[in-house]
Amino acid sequence: MIEVVIAISGENKQKSALRTSLRVGRGKVLRQMASLLIPGPSPVSCALRAATTGLIFALVAVGALLSWTPTAYADPYTVSDVEVDAKAKDAQAAKLKAISEAQVKAFQEMIQRIASADQAARLSTLDPGKIGRLMSSMSVQKEQTGPGRYIATLTISFLPNKVRQLLETQGVEFSENQAPPTTVVPVWIGRDGAVLWNGDNPWLTAWRSLDLKNTVAPVILPLGDAVDQASITTDQAAVSDPGALSAVAQRYHTDTVLVAAAELVAINVIRVTASGLSAAGPVAFDNTFNITDGNLQQAALAGANAVMSSIQEQWKSTGAQRFQPAVPAQKIKLAVPFTSLAEWNSIRSRLMATSGIQSVDVQSLSGTGAITTLEFKMTMPELQDGLARNGFVLSAVGDTWVLQPRR
Repeated sequence: MIEVVIAISGENKQKSALRTSLRVGRGKVLRQMASLLIPGPSPVSCALRAATTGLIFALVAVGALLSWTPTAYADPYTVSDVEVDAKAKDAQAAKLKAISEAQVKAFQEMIQRIASADQAARLSTLDPGKIGRLMSSMSVQKEQTGPGRYIATLTISFLPNKVRQLLETQGVEFSENQAPPTTVVPVWIGRDGAVLWNGDNPWLTAWRSLDLKNTVAPVILPLGDAVDQASITTDQAAVSDPGALSAVAQRYHTDTVLVAAAELVAINVIRVTASGLSAAGPVAFDNTFNITDGNLQQAALAGANAVMSSIQEQWKSTGAQRFQPAVPAQKIKLAVPFTSLAEWNSIRSRLMATSGIQSVDVQSLSGTGAITTLEFKMTMPELQDGLARNGFVLSAVGDTWVLQPRR
């Protein structure tokens, strides 16, 4: 709710203050409210009504802007909208067959989310029984049953730790770290010109049908409401106007905005382009898609899927996003020679500043050295590399490790 206080000075010079509460609603309701607040057909009243309507619209726009909150993104191990249609000797057998097929479909989609196409292909023939043991839950979005037939749309979730274990065993590289979201502005260019928020936009419809959040590189699709229409016009989107894109990014709390355009370039061909920034860097997508049997919506969906896949692959190919299994904490006996307590204090501070080192417990201390227990969460080569960057050499002497300054 938005509380609006409007002070009105009428033609009879009587002043009144009217207070009302507005819901963010239709323009017709707001105009009717302005008429109720300032009745009468005179020129002054008409001017006041116009000003009041504008004020109310502005306040509603601000309220819509402030009330929008970022989407809560789910994990990539949940797959929605899995469609199945199975036939068998009876309805129960058909349902079991459908669930088995859904598990396989969902698994392949989930793997393609977190692994590159060539890596995902290595698991394309995984046994359905093994896939079933990776599933954590299943929910029915909608279903129909009949004699010997089961039709359903399902949501299937997998056990992350079990999936990770499988991928590590199979040597499949994957990235499960989720990128910061990117806002996509979809522009359709048809026979009647460019369309963004209003009119027939099959390109926007295609994007709305995609699962944009259960991915490693999630996408936000603008609402297309009055605030969006005021923030960026079709012409501004077509030329990637920096100010307009910045306004969209600010509203949807994203650092990156991508303009995706689909143009009807022939009676049976659309050209899809995407330019701007995703979380992994610049995007430059340009491809054509055939319209088969006059099905424009299917071609638009194929194009939207291709752009979405491009964003995902770009993020997955970023080396820093490779998943690294957690390394258990380790402890070693560490001897640290030094020439003064001041030097020891400096060494200890640099040790604790080294990434991955958990603690340095002193077992004994003298004027020339210390015997410590060093606890860290990384591999030994990683520990040695980290210490080397801080100016140390770590070497083994019997069952004790010795830390010395690098000469």
